[in-house]
Amino acid sequence: PYPVFYQDEFSRFRGFNRAYVDMFNWSTGDMLGKTVLDLPTLPMDVRPQLKAEDDEVIATTGHLSREMVTPMADGNALDMLFYSVGFRKPDGTPGGLVATLVDITTRKNLERAAHAMAQEQQAIFDSVSIGIAFFVQRRFRQCNRLMERMFGYAPGELIGTTTLPLFVNSDDWAGLADTVQQAIDRDGVFKEERLMKRKDGSTLWI
Repeated sequence: PYPVFYQDEFSRFRGFNRAYVDMFNWSTGDMLGKTVLDLPTLPMDVRPQLKAEDDEVIATTGHLSREMVTPMADGNALDMLFYSVGFRKPDGTPGGLVATLVDITTRKNLERAAHAMAQEQQAIFDSVSIGIAFFVQRRFRQCNRLMERMFGYAPGELIGTTTLPLFVNSDDWAGLADTVQQAIDRDGVFKEERLMKRKDGSTLWI
């Protein structure tokens, strides 16, 4: 069901399956003997790059896998996963390549929707008037901008780091984990006032 084509050692199209012909709405003979430079549905500025990739795969008997936006004959564009692999003739010389396209538009649309939702949630997260952070094993997984400003860190600088630098001394940091866990197990929440440390070494009460 997937579009498949193959090229010869000179990157010329030598065959297509029915799915490929139907996708681009041309007859098999339209592109036989031509290269990607002649594909009418592709923008002129991307054709040389694609031709160079075809030449490289054929010359090295390599392979190429990447996502790409592919214009269709009806003017629409689909997100496609493109995969090509080179092959050699019996005498060992480059023979050409075989390639296929898989429509991944539905998956990419879901990814784009999830990304937009994540951006919206981050905007809400950053707009609240208190510092908020998520931790995994006492390392910052996520924090809002107010949290970063509160402790004097640049955007994203805390992500992946431990919470140790925020404590006035290491003993406080070492002893707090059990205290917090016990309170959460007992009451579902831990709450206290504590003197902590900014990046520049100054302190603040939180």
